[in-house]
Amino acid sequence: MGQILYMSIMFTMLSVFLISLYGASVGTVDLFSTINQISGPWPAVSNGKCQFSSAGFSGSCNVLDAVELGGVWFFAVIGSVLFRIGALFYLGYQFFTVLNGFSSFPYLGWFFGTLMLIMTLEFWKLFRSGHTS
Repeated sequence: MGQILYMSIMFTMLSVFLISLYGASVGTVDLFSTINQISGPWPAVSNGKCQFSSAGFSGSCNVLDAVELGGVWFFAVIGSVLFRIGALFYLGYQFFTVLNGFSSFPYLGWFFGTLMLIMTLEFWKLFRSGHTS
């Protein structure tokens, strides 16, 4: 039973990927900007003479600057994580928007929706159990 689920997951992901590339090339949905928002660089904060980013400090920093910029950067990262989670949900919405373009096929949306549901349930099962087989 597990092989059938994994094969349907791979088929779903490959089909959605190819259909989304079609949608991206046609110009109905801009997937690339959303993906760039998800995988973009982490924020960097500075106070004029010192800068703090995910790579560490740069410039002439003293201890007070390090504490101040580290705290500000921590809250900026929390905001960036929340933004990326929202962009991930928006990317899922864009996938279904691309799939809605194929509404001339009567049951294609229901078929892909069912495969996405199976994929979500299998992921939840994997998340809960901690092992893949």
